[in-house]
Amino acid sequence: MTRKIHQQGVVLVVGLIMLAVVTLLAVTSMQSSGLQEQMSNNVKDKMTAFEAAESAIRAAERYLDSGVLNLGAFDDDKSDGLLANMYDEVWKVIDWETQSIPVDNVVVIDGTEATQGGVRSMPRYVIQHIGPVATETNLNIEADYSSSSATALVEMFKITARGTGGSDNTQVILEAMYGVSN
Repeated sequence: MTRKIHQQGVVLVVGLIMLAVVTLLAVTSMQSSGLQEQMSNNVKDKMTAFEAAESAIRAAERYLDSGVLNLGAFDDDKSDGLLANMYDEVWKVIDWETQSIPVDNVVVIDGTEATQGGVRSMPRYVIQHIGPVATETNLNIEADYSSSSATALVEMFKITARGTGGSDNTQVILEAMYGVSN
């Protein structure tokens, strides 16, 4: 005597529900890691733009220290990258896409060499002449090493630099004050 066992298909239904849950978890996990990868790429791109802007500031400082500085070149003509102190937020009035313009055989607007890695366009900078500032310096020139003070005249400049990342949409604008003693 054999008995027929009637199966209701409960195992099949439970298996399909479990498969749907696991599939949903896998899809959610993939979307989350894709979003995290985009966020890390954006942070990397922003850091690249920041480093490019910093390198442009260093190039401007080298230019100011090079000794070829002519204070008469600082005017309101925005085409050469040497500006008088007439703009509070110079980064808003500068056309950062302008081709570089040589001044005194030094390229002023282009920031660094063409070997800058990972940037979409060359970092650029402009220099504003703020004016002379008298500073007091302590000099240890006495035989007993006592301190004596002297007044030095320092020409102050504001350097505004723009760097881009892997795309031109990622931009960093940095400003720095720099003094050159006479």
